Amino acid sequence: MKRKLFFAICILSVLSGCKVGENSKPPKSLSGIYPHLAYYNNEGECGTGAVVPWAGSLWVITYGPHLPYGSSDKLYQVTPSLEQIVRDGSIGGTPANRMIHKESGQL
Repeated sequence: MKRKLFFAICILSVLSGCKVGENSKPPKSLSGIYPHLAYYNNEGECGTGAVVPWAGSLWVITYGPHLPYGSSDKLYQVTPSLEQIVRDGSIGGTPANRMIHKESGQL
């Protein structure tokens, strides 16, 4: 009897850990704010340098004041499915340029 109870508990614990369709849930939002899209830096003050729609995504660059020689700030890509991607080539301290070059179509 104890053996059957043990196996039943094991099976239930394994099955209770399965989540079907977890990735299909929309991201949590609070009054239109998506906490998973928050960004930070290590300098104690993090500003939004630019927010630009380009190439089917939203691009955000952060900056810290008075850090011309680099910082932990980054360039973020926000996809239409609200996934936040930190771009590998981004370096902190880069001044924010808020334009799309019309002739080349580049940001």
